[in-house]
Amino acid sequence: MENQIFLYKIKELKAAASKMFLEYSVIEGEIAEEFIKNTFDKFKPFKTTDHLSIGSNISEKLSTDKYEFIF
Repeated sequence: MENQIFLYKIKELKAAASKMFLEYSVIEGEIAEEFIKNTFDKFKPFKTTDHLSIGSNISEKLSTDKYEFIF
C-alpha cells in the first residue's frame, strides 16, 4: 500500500512538471536523505513538518493553499 502511494505521488509530480514544462528527478534512500540534510543546513528552517518555515527575515512568503496537494 505504501509503495502504491509513493508511485501515485511520482505520477502526480510527473504530470505537474509536464504541465509547467519543468525538469524533475526522483531520488530515494541515502541520496534523498543527504539532499534534505543539505537543504535544511542551508536554509535553517524553523519547522520541518507540515509546511516548512524557512529561518530568514528576508524569505519570501508564498501561500500554498491554492496548490495544496498539487505538488
